[in-house]
Amino acid sequence: GFTPRVPSLSHFSSLPPNYGFTPR
Repeated sequence: GFTPRVPSLSHFSSLPPNYGFTPR
């Protein structure tokens, strides 16, 4: 996946937790 600096809630909800997000 990718590591967006500001992950959107819609994207975060649509994608699995293993996608590669770095939520703060």
